[in-house]
Amino acid sequence: LEMAYLFWLPSLFGVAGLHRIYMGKIGTGLLFLFTGGLAGIGTIYDAITMANQVSEVNRREQYLSGFQSEAQTVINRVIFTQGQPGQMGGMGNMGSQTQRPQAGSIEQVIFRLAQKNGGSVSPAQLALDGNIGADAAKKHLESMVDRGYAELRVRKTGALAYVFPEFLQPDVASQFETLT
Repeated sequence: LEMAYLFWLPSLFGVAGLHRIYMGKIGTGLLFLFTGGLAGIGTIYDAITMANQVSEVNRREQYLSGFQSEAQTVINRVIFTQGQPGQMGGMGNMGSQTQRPQAGSIEQVIFRLAQKNGGSVSPAQLALDGNIGADAAKKHLESMVDRGYAELRVRKTGALAYVFPEFLQPDVASQFETLT
């Protein structure tokens, strides 16, 4: 809200519409810019209704974000099921048990990734497989360590990895420094 008002302030000096462009209302923003905020009337109107306009923009962004998240989940399901042993892949396989978990079940993504990788998961792997940012991936993995599901270990290469002892395979275990 503060940024919208900050972009509205130049309207007091004849440069109107920047706040509307900032909120994604390009057409009316340009109209305000070229007409002095509709001769000041639009500028006054926007000062009074700015909080509602910002709320509307935030709701629209939230809706679009949710829609994009759902679309990404469907895309991930299709990609994840392709190339799995015994799977046909594609949209016709949406009911399969080997699908990627629903959005919001990041723990299931972590456990499946740990199982697939012989017990070891890096934040970069989780970020790619879970379709989340690297910082969020690291935070989720640290949470798993805090709750006792995983351990933080150092590879012989010096890289840190999160190890899930339940899934740890001997060939993967040999990649880590020995615990003393």
